[in-house]
Amino acid sequence: MGVAVYPRIENTNADWVQEISGKSLARGMERLFELVKKQGYKDLMSYYVPSQEDMDDWQVDEKAEMVWYNPMEGLTLIEAMTRAFHGHRDEFEYPDQLEEDLSCFRKILDRAASQGMKWNLGMSY
Repeated sequence: MGVAVYPRIENTNADWVQEISGKSLARGMERLFELVKKQGYKDLMSYYVPSQEDMDDWQVDEKAEMVWYNPMEGLTLIEAMTRAFHGHRDEFEYPDQLEEDLSCFRKILDRAASQGMKWNLGMSY
């Protein structure tokens, strides 16, 4: 099974938001961050916001507070991660799937930006 990461888009559950596996990105994001942090980029996990479902699963007795980010911030990071990936492709397990995850993530954020929607990072286990 494993962990998957994906962009969660504000106020929509449209099909285009679901067009990412996110499993390869979850496996590779730590190494990708190592490659881009010297350039001043944030860690993708900086955009993670637990959902109410996550809080309930963790038995945290608090209401989840949704924080939303400008998709252009995410696009800049994903593009940097994609460039880093292409320069170090042989260092990643399942590079074709990781490339697909990065591409899908970018497409989702690009569409969110064009529609004036914000995002945060979601995770599924």
